[in-house]
Amino acid sequence: MKALSLSSLVAVMSLSMPAFAQECRLDYGQADLKELRLSDDYRLAYLEYGSGEPVVLIHGAISDYRVWQHQIEDLRRDYRVIAPSSRASFPNALSLSPTAPAEKWSDVDDVIELIEHLNVGRVHLIGHSAGGGFAVDIAVRRPDLLRTLILEEPAVGTGEPPPPAIQNVFRGVSERIGRGETDAGVRDFFNFASGAESFDRQSAECQQMMVQNAATISVTS
Repeated sequence: MKALSLSSLVAVMSLSMPAFAQECRLDYGQADLKELRLSDDYRLAYLEYGSGEPVVLIHGAISDYRVWQHQIEDLRRDYRVIAPSSRASFPNALSLSPTAPAEKWSDVDDVIELIEHLNVGRVHLIGHSAGGGFAVDIAVRRPDLLRTLILEEPAVGTGEPPPPAIQNVFRGVSERIGRGETDAGVRDFFNFASGAESFDRQSAECQQMMVQNAATISVTS
């Protein structure tokens, strides 16, 4: 594997937190969504606006392309902004294919395939939370695709299993969602990640967006 020089690639940028705690438009961009049929026939939804140097936005768990709506509106004035929704995230289907289980895909492979399909050259890659971890993996594997790497609260793994306390949180959240207690499971997850009572401080629309993406908690855990 080719070594990555982060000092030459990573750009430090002040980003406001994606849409959480801000106004969330649940219908944002839906009329303009595009779809890429990936090499395994999965159909991946993405949003694309603007022109200029390409910027690719990778969201985290319990979210989708809509979490970037405020950043997209700012960036599209000067850049070509591309915001995919990962598999299991709204409005994409859960399963990889009619015959394959959901956990068999690779979000990293999907984003690489999207960038190559669009033939946009080197991109500014921005990842938030779990999406930040995917962005780092993309940068390590394919530095030739990147102009800059920009991370917002990245969830970057060490290769070691998470501590038992964290595993217990994810297990408990997944079990609640599995029992149909979706709102409660998402609330537990978001409060764990962002602080006590954080979920209840979100607008009803932002809460609904997170609940719509509840399946991603099990996928990313």
